[in-house]
Amino acid sequence: MNHSFKTLRLVIVSVVLFCAASLSSALAEEVIKSFDAKVQVAKDGTYTVTETITVNSEGRKIRRGIFRDFPLLFEDADGKEKQVGFHLISTLRNGKPDKNRLKESSSSVRIYIGDKDVFIGNGEHTYTIKYETTRQVRYFSNHEEVYWNVTGNFWDFPIQSSTAEFILPEGASITDTAGFTGRVGSTEQAVKLSKGPSGRTVKAVTSRSLGRYEGMTVAIKLAKGSIALPSDKQLSAWFWQDNKAMILGLIGLMAMPS
Repeated sequence: MNHSFKTLRLVIVSVVLFCAASLSSALAEEVIKSFDAKVQVAKDGTYTVTETITVNSEGRKIRRGIFRDFPLLFEDADGKEKQVGFHLISTLRNGKPDKNRLKESSSSVRIYIGDKDVFIGNGEHTYTIKYETTRQVRYFSNHEEVYWNVTGNFWDFPIQSSTAEFILPEGASITDTAGFTGRVGSTEQAVKLSKGPSGRTVKAVTSRSLGRYEGMTVAIKLAKGSIALPSDKQLSAWFWQDNKAMILGLIGLMAMPS
């Protein structure tokens, strides 16, 4: 009887230790606990974006900070890829300014946040990234569209929850909204969308957690004229931006001696 009791107690202790180890492993996962974005859309189409990203660090991939990949190419209303504008305003960690550096390519910019010589320590950390971006509005013949990949699809961590608030300019009229979740190209719509009382705000909330390389995208259809058309000066600047390499190449060929 005594032997049976000892055996039972050993089994119970083993089960408890196993459950504790499993729970500890789950709690020790490196994840994005929340990804919350605020997108202020100006009348001229400039977006001012503030992203608040809370992560759990366990000293593996998240050691000195995080990085955020931002695409510099955007598909316009005609399905053509165009170069967008990007300007980083500030980066914070836990409410205090943190170091940053940018690594830019022709198609994206990577924002590194943190000091490469300083370990941040395990546990929860909240990063805030504020930036401006231009040329993101899609101009169709009978409406405009604010189409925004809120989280990006490049995170090597699950995102437990994500929200986004869009604030549209005075006079903007929302005619339709849609939200998408999953990997690039997914048509899943695990997003709850709601309009604010002012009629020019939209709130988006994921209805499930997102896996690695999954994201949330929101599309807001606006009545024509909600966003101002780009000026001739702006169109000329964009033309130069899109065709700079070709134009410089042609100038170089013309300058070559015959």
